[in-house]
Amino acid sequence: LHYRPNGNEENLSIKNWISAVDSAEMIVGYSSGTQDTFGFELRYSRVFMVEGATDLFYGAGAGILSIDSKRGTIFRFYSGSEFFPLSSPSFGFSLELGVQRIQGVGDVTQSFYNAIAARYYF
Repeated sequence: LHYRPNGNEENLSIKNWISAVDSAEMIVGYSSGTQDTFGFELRYSRVFMVEGATDLFYGAGAGILSIDSKRGTIFRFYSGSEFFPLSSPSFGFSLELGVQRIQGVGDVTQSFYNAIAARYYF
């Protein structure tokens, strides 16, 4: 589950660790209400420091975005940390901060974004 407090979508993600420090992720989000939105994003992340049970990472993502009948693209660059509780190391909780550029669904916008995620690793 991937949650962006400044967005209006709830997102589900599938993350695959390519190596001990590299991961690829697919995120799909949908929202229905005053605006119908759909998003699909592919992301790459790299862990640059492991501090105890916390990973520090950076990455980039690109995807498509649909708001009502308009379609566009989104690009993100981010950094964050993921914490793994010692009592349950298969769970990960992360916080991300980054910048994004959205184009094609109205005016071209560049802004900061934040995200909170909870994951279970099989």
